[in-house]
Amino acid sequence: PSTAVVPFPTRDDLALAWGDTVLRSLKARVKGLYGSGRFVAVEDDHAVFGFESATLGEMADQARPDVEAALSAHFGRPVPVRIVVDPGTAAAVPGAPAAPVAEAHEEMPDLTELTDAPPDARTPIDHLRSAFPGAELVGPDEG
Repeated sequence: PSTAVVPFPTRDDLALAWGDTVLRSLKARVKGLYGSGRFVAVEDDHAVFGFESATLGEMADQARPDVEAALSAHFGRPVPVRIVVDPGTAAAVPGAPAAPVAEAHEEMPDLTELTDAPPDARTPIDHLRSAFPGAELVGPDEG
């Protein structure tokens, strides 16, 4: 398909394709680098990809041609990538620590209604025997 016929993908198109198929299709090293970033915008027919630090961005820039090739193959048109520093990226990446959220105030349960569990008179050897039925105990504590 020619570039004139296939429109440039939106940021949402990029993010959806990235999460569903494109990221998985990359080599492990590239996947590792780019897995810590996200698409932040589309500007001037470039997919803008953000990393939380310049160091990550510089490392990822070396693998940018692989990412551009995978995106171009997926969308059927050239998809150049511009890498930027985006400090908000860390909280947006799945698995990354999120921004602190104010805790909701929960009502404390009434602890006076709780009862103690009955005592467990089993020995550690009894626990092992119940965990491993049919096993033989060998040693000085053969009991």
